[in-house]
Amino acid sequence: MFYVVPVSFPTLSVTDSSGCLSWLDTKSSRSVAYVSCGTVVIPSPQELEAMAEALEESGLPFIWSLKENVLPLLPKGFVERTSARGKIVSWVPQTQVLAHDSVGVFVTHCGSNSVTESLSSGVPMICRPFFGDQGVAARVIEGVWETGVIIEGRVFTKSGLLKSLNLILVQEEGKKIRDNALKMKKTVEDAATPEGKAAHDFINLVKLIFTP
Repeated sequence: MFYVVPVSFPTLSVTDSSGCLSWLDTKSSRSVAYVSCGTVVIPSPQELEAMAEALEESGLPFIWSLKENVLPLLPKGFVERTSARGKIVSWVPQTQVLAHDSVGVFVTHCGSNSVTESLSSGVPMICRPFFGDQGVAARVIEGVWETGVIIEGRVFTKSGLLKSLNLILVQEEGKKIRDNALKMKKTVEDAATPEGKAAHDFINLVKLIFTP
């Protein structure tokens, strides 16, 4: 179960008003878990509790994008106990956060923008899709690109999230996923050049549309 809430989308800012980027500057390379389920869906109270418990037990530094009105649903004392290594904010400059060298994994709902930004930055993903094309994206991430994993059981549990975090950030067997994510970043960068595949495909599309 999850909740859909009405939202207003913030204007993209190049400033670090949330303090996320300066906070990331103090962390080691590829050590931080960035957690965000987007601006539309809020996981169920049970899943939020499981996510918090997993982040606390993992001992990993993390940034969690979470609306202020959801904070009361977290386990009592969680924010205080993890304040030395965790940062919870209502909104983050996601593109800049994912591009930061300290971020090692993205716990995501697999929205199209989030997936694109994560791939462009070479960040592996832990996927918890909710609706629409998110399930397809998650399957491609895990089974085709091999740049991430779908959360065990397709819902957040403490054990499932801990398992995925350890796989990608700690265990040697996660190295293939980390390497594939960096390879995908290079593929995206190459495609985005003036002579790259993206430009080539766009030119062909224009020709197809406008050529009699």
